[in-house]
Amino acid sequence: MQIRVQGKKVQLIRTHYIKSKKRTEGKVFASFDRYINDMSRVDKSIIQQLEKEEVDKLELWLSERENKHNVDSAKNYLLNVDYSIRQAIESLSVEEALNDLSTDKADKIYNEMALLAKSLRKAGFKKPVKAKTTVKTTDDQVDIGDLADDKPATINES
Repeated sequence: MQIRVQGKKVQLIRTHYIKSKKRTEGKVFASFDRYINDMSRVDKSIIQQLEKEEVDKLELWLSERENKHNVDSAKNYLLNVDYSIRQAIESLSVEEALNDLSTDKADKIYNEMALLAKSLRKAGFKKPVKAKTTVKTTDDQVDIGDLADDKPATINES
């Protein structure tokens, strides 16, 4: 049995060899909606047409397809989480949207942000440290760091 997705349907195809043509010929013997993702949702009349090996093959195919879909969805969520967060930040500046935000929902957002940070750490991603910018000074420039130490600035004159 072969399984083929054709448009909005999954087609189940049996092939057999025709000696006179010296070729195999495939016939679609059953089809179901392509959005069905487990055997429990496949029509019973289709399952009755299948042999034991074909049932196993279809179950395996459906579970692999569902797993692939779940992995792709997870990748998509991770790739777009920064964009979603940026959109949420921008939405907080819209007065009408802000008025609809409840304290409970804000608490849930804070909790989810904490869980996201924790999950990132567990996955091995460390929180980035803001890089301290250092500027090389020449002899006639004042180091800004010296001003922060409450010391009078001195200019090196040669």
